Amino acid sequence: MKANHLTKAILALILGMFMSIASAGEIGTIVNLVGKVTLIKADGSSVPAKIKGQVDEGDTIVTEKGAFAMFKYIDGGEMILKPDTQVKIKEYKFVDTDPFADKSEINVVKGGLRRLTGLIGKRGDKDADKLVTSTATAGIRGTIYDVVVCKGDCDKLADGTYFKVKEGEIVMKNDAGEVSLKAGQYAHVKSSDSLPVVLPKDPGLPTMNPPKTMQNSPNAGCEV
Repeated sequence: MKANHLTKAILALILGMFMSIASAGEIGTIVNLVGKVTLIKADGSSVPAKIKGQVDEGDTIVTEKGAFAMFKYIDGGEMILKPDTQVKIKEYKFVDTDPFADKSEINVVKGGLRRLTGLIGKRGDKDADKLVTSTATAGIRGTIYDVVVCKGDCDKLADGTYFKVKEGEIVMKNDAGEVSLKAGQYAHVKSSDSLPVVLPKDPGLPTMNPPKTMQNSPNAGCEV
């Protein structure tokens, strides 16, 4: 009986080691894409993205003109990148056995995305899930939200970062302070030293909906 207990303990330890290794590497899978999408790896090398391809912590995802990409993350979250977007997955750790070890930081360099959050930030540290742009850091509170970064490339929109929340809540923070944004609200953050401003209506954000071929995907939950 003691030997059986020892065997089980060793197996549990090995399983935990494998889970830790997985959390430090692969963090998600590409479930659908349209157009040219590239993954820039942490070592600087570039590989073309492909459906069922692996996404690792430290990857930068780049979508070209007319391209969309959809990702499914290991904590159940999903993300869609719109065309002309560059996003770096700076940190993404999901530890099934230790909720307070979870952590996510996604940096949006340009373009935009829609994200349905997973378990990170819902079961341990509520501040574990962050999205970073040049003008603000958004603390995610379990939600579906859009973000668009404008740098002279958004038709009829002033430069800065725009947020839209469909479900849940985000908290935008920068050097000027912090503002909460709830379901159905829009916000604009002009610069890192200007307070986020809640807008009275949609300022005319570009559509985030991908082509119908992607909308028919069984993993299209964050398009709703």
